[in-house]
Amino acid sequence: MLKQAGAIEVNNLFEALEVAKALATQPLPRGNRVLVITDSGGMGIQSVDALDTRGLQVPELSESLQEILRKQLPPLAVTRNPIDLTGSATDAMYKFVLDTVLPTNHVDMALISAQMQLPGMTPRLANYIINATGFGKPIVVFSIGGNEDARTFRAKLEESGVPIYDRLEVAAKALRALYDYAVIRGVAAAEYS
Repeated sequence: MLKQAGAIEVNNLFEALEVAKALATQPLPRGNRVLVITDSGGMGIQSVDALDTRGLQVPELSESLQEILRKQLPPLAVTRNPIDLTGSATDAMYKFVLDTVLPTNHVDMALISAQMQLPGMTPRLANYIINATGFGKPIVVFSIGGNEDARTFRAKLEESGVPIYDRLEVAAKALRALYDYAVIRGVAAAEYS
């Protein structure tokens, strides 16, 4: 009955508020393929697990697109998707990946995992993420940490309407809700699920 009515199901009030944040601020995706960018291989794996559990795809990028990424990223970076920028990640690396991959038809939305504790990371990354919303694809951010840079980063994103979460499962649930609503509205095809 809920599905027929076009309702998006959540588990509790907290999740409802967090999912509503994405639904209120992000465009609807055309499919369920997610670009994952992270500064930690372990977090990349956890992201894929959280997305896969919710029926979202993390497609491997084409060899030609990976080659473009490899030319600009450090040798240890993983370019398949999830894209692992490693502990040497910088704001500029995230910007390069967003500007290179989001405009393509390889992905429909993005999950960005960024921890402000790394030396190359600054609140300036928020500006790059905000600018990437211009590609018209939903973006959600997962970030933990409580230092001053992390608080500034979070505030900039929230002020600009980019959802930021401190629980990876909720970020994945928000992307799934966006996809589900896109199917309900006829923007995305249900066969992607």
